[in-house]
Amino acid sequence: MYDKQKLDLDLKLIAIGSLWAIAMTPPQLREVMCSLGRLIRQANTLGHQAIAMDATRDWRKARRALRAYYKENRHGC
Repeated sequence: MYDKQKLDLDLKLIAIGSLWAIAMTPPQLREVMCSLGRLIRQANTLGHQAIAMDATRDWRKARRALRAYYKENRHGC
């Protein structure tokens, strides 16, 4: 039997993934990163390590994308 909490976390990860797919501006990326951070904390609290690791991987990708955006759009530095 599949744990209901784990199913809810998986669905949240999928929903955040769809946000991540359309996020192109820094405010949208920050929103995705905040959502992933909450999911990571919740998954760790509930002991679902696989979901926490997947969310952490996606959080790192979002952070890299945000850094790349700012690096590309630096002016005068």
